[in-house]
Amino acid sequence: MCELREESEEKARAKEHVIRHDEHKFDIISNYPPDKVPLERWQRWCKIWNTDKWLERSKVGRKNRQNDISRHTGGSMGFDERRIRLKKQKGGLVSYKFVFIDTHATKETKKRLREGEISIDDLDQLEFVTPRSKESFTLFHKELEKECGPNNNQNLDRDEFAVWERLHI
Repeated sequence: MCELREESEEKARAKEHVIRHDEHKFDIISNYPPDKVPLERWQRWCKIWNTDKWLERSKVGRKNRQNDISRHTGGSMGFDERRIRLKKQKGGLVSYKFVFIDTHATKETKKRLREGEISIDDLDQLEFVTPRSKESFTLFHKELEKECGPNNNQNLDRDEFAVWERLHI
């Protein structure tokens, strides 16, 4: 969406509107939709973006991204929704550890996991997008081992949730 807004701003600037890079003039850009977005849809989106609620959420999100507070690679989809979708894709149970890695590991780590070079239990081989992500995953992994043992997969779903809940909720 950011790229679409930038494209719209560039179109507006080309028509001699003055728009600073650090602000969004939704009332102006609403008349200059990006090439692939119908005018009516673009105007609806601009109307939504021009509300106090959205502007505040945008401001908070920008601050969080700058501070690495919520840096992850999973987009805006919630953890539970991602877990449900992965479960459907894989055709079976998906562990909390797997979902955490799917949303916090680097692309290179995910590739190495898919290719079987490393496993999700190779803590020293896993690279995360922030140190905080790695700390959180390592703590979760160690607590899960303490509670369930290193190779206990019998009640993994229930056990993982109990540990996850204790550490993160």
